[in-house]
Formats: sequence, C-alpha cells, structure tokens
Amino acid sequence: MSLCSLDILYFGKYIALLNRGYSIDQAAVRKLIANHRKLMTISRKEVQFTRKVAEAIAFLISPALFAQRSSLHKLMAITTIYDKNLNAADKNRFISKIVVTASSTVSTTIDGNYYHWRIYLQLSQSDISNSSSKSVILDMIPTNPPTSTLMITSNAYASSNSPAKIEFDIFPAKPLTVGQVIDLFIEKGMHRYTFDATGSGCLFWIMTGIHHLHEANLIEAGAPNKFHTFHMAQANLHPERHPLPLRKGTFY
Repeated sequence: MSLCSLDILYFGKYIALLNRGYSIDQAAVRKLIANHRKLMTISRKEVQFTRKVAEAIAFLISPALFAQRSSLHKLMAITTIYDKNLNAADKNRFISKIVVTASSTVSTTIDGNYYHWRIYLQLSQSDISNSSSKSVILDMIPTNPPTSTLMITSNAYASSNSPAKIEFDIFPAKPLTVGQVIDLFIEKGMHRYTFDATGSGCLFWIMTGIHHLHEANLIEAGAPNKFHTFHMAQANLHPERHPLPLRKGTFY
C-alpha cells in the first residue's frame, strides 16, 4: 500500500508527501525515469531529479494528489511542524517501543544512495482508544531545503513496510505517551532544524532526539550508545548507504 513500498520519496529538492493507500508498480517508476533520463543530471554520488520528472511521477501516482501538491508544499515550507495527519487521540496513547528506521528512497533504489532515517512510535494495542493507529511517525524532511519540517503522522502500520530497511528498537523506561515525546521534542527545539549543504542530516537529528529522551530518563539506559554501535555496524556493512563521517544539520 505504498509507492515502491517506500514511505516518503525524494525527487531532488522537490518533495512529494504521499498518503498511504496510493500504490504503483516499481517497474512503472523505472520506465518513467528512463523515458525522462535526458532531463536528469547524473553525478557519481546522487541523482538529481528535475521538476518535470518529479511532477510526472507525482501525476502518475495520483492526479488528485498532484493537484494538491503545490499548496501542500508551500504550506510545509513555511511551518516547522506539520501534524495535520496526526489523530488527536494518539497523543494520549502509550508507546510500546520506539522503532528507529532507515530505508531507501527512489534514488537509493535505483543507484544505491543514502538511507533516510525516521522514528516510529509503536503504539500499545491494549489502550482503549478511538484511534486504530498502529504507530505515529516522527520524520524531519527538508521541505524547503535546507530548512526542514517535522512531520508527525498517525500510521496504520506498526513499522515501515519498505523491503529495503533497517530497524533499531528502543524501549521506554517507564509508561510513555506520544504526547510526552512530542512535547519534549518541541521543548528541546527538535522542530527547528536545517540540513547540511548536501541535503543530509536526518541521522544526526535522530541521534539528538534519542539523547534528549535518554537525558529525560524516558527510555532504556544506554540507548544512545547502543544505537551508535548499531549504526557503526551498518556503516561498515553498507558504507554506500550510511556515509561517514556523520553528516550534521543545524538546530536554530
């Protein structure tokens, strides 16, 4: 139930935010890109999609979504938090575990580029709630590069359904709600962030968030060090997906 089984796709500096439920065959995307290859600037490290290619793919996904794209992009470009897709009831729900996730984008699927990192707050299913959400996603996206927007989204799945992903589980140290995590992130300025000159910095944002949660004694002891060990192991296995040294954005 997602485009190429990915949650969010990047088209160079042009961001298309996709609601779950839209589906398209991966071969169709590859064919479309091949047909427009002359419009693409290909470098050794990454593929920059032109606006025309991005819009063509967005239209292929959903004409209705394409029609809404312009106003949505402008809205996200001027805000630091976008939570229109957060079910208000989810803020009071308890978190069973925090799943730190990295997965590929269109360019990584085609050319083996970098993975994008985000957080899934997996929700306890024992709660009595009006919401059927399985998780809430916290995702920092460069909506107006390098300036980014914190996307907070209720999700029908407990974790990413991307076939090309890695995950790291962190458990709460005490009963912890989605609202507590969001409030802490806002208090610590996690919603005000710019990516670096290469458009990278999502992992540094994730690591900073884990540090804040650990410092507040909200997650298991030693979580930052455990995650660092996990990341270094992945970087050694797949340096093309997890570049070192760590690329850092800037909080403001």
